[in-house]
Amino acid sequence: YNTWIKNETKNSITTYENFLKVNQGYFKFIISERVDSDKKYFAISKDGKEYSIISGIYISPFAKSICGPSNKDIVDGLLMDATWKTVDGYVTSILMASICNVGVPIGFTFGPGETKELYELFYTTFTNVIDIDLSKYRVESDGGSALAAIASDKGQSHLICHHHYLRSLKTTEFSHQVGSLVSCRCEIDLQNLKKEYSREFSNFVDDAEKIEIIQKKLETCGLRFNLETKSIETHDPERWAAVSLIKRVDYRMPSTTNSLESSHGHLNKDVPQRNDFY
Repeated sequence: YNTWIKNETKNSITTYENFLKVNQGYFKFIISERVDSDKKYFAISKDGKEYSIISGIYISPFAKSICGPSNKDIVDGLLMDATWKTVDGYVTSILMASICNVGVPIGFTFGPGETKELYELFYTTFTNVIDIDLSKYRVESDGGSALAAIASDKGQSHLICHHHYLRSLKTTEFSHQVGSLVSCRCEIDLQNLKKEYSREFSNFVDDAEKIEIIQKKLETCGLRFNLETKSIETHDPERWAAVSLIKRVDYRMPSTTNSLESSHGHLNKDVPQRNDFY
């Protein structure tokens, strides 16, 4: 907070040298020799040549003390998401450590788009610079494909923000039933709803079109309607664990990524549009 928002010198930082001089933490710029098509990237001069800043990563000075071996049990997981406003012309992804449902920002990356490479930068740099393996933590996000791909590659448990999942269901047929199932916070409620909706879905066993819609909706949360037993069953335990609130308790993770969205809002408010890159 003091480094970025209340930094009295931030408005006078207009050069690379000043930027490094007044800020704390680790910064890495990924550059390439500038060409005519690089107008969308910020330019930087180095050794008499002009380069384009393609992407970059920042790690806070206290990241290692939070995620290091001395505090290995206090971090319950990671929160990741991207914003399009903080660094003008780039997509910015903020990394948070989730501790007792509180999100603590420990770094960010920026690049031309929300890609797998943008998130990979976190993993490689944290390992190489402060010897922290981020893949040992579970991660929660809005369910975007780029982060899902990274989590899959790393073998991480990937949880989906409850708010984003419900929005993905939209207001189509049977969305309410599926949304209610994933929103259950105790086993009794879940079993009662499964019985109720199983009876409801049983009315459509002779309607192939309706059953197909039901199955597709249930599959988004790892469930399936068994036509033989006429009951709702867990079809994909991994997917059910990723979206179900009843499983979120076991992971000690928040139901949504609201703390991350809040950080985006604070940063976007304090960094006006069309601002200087630094």
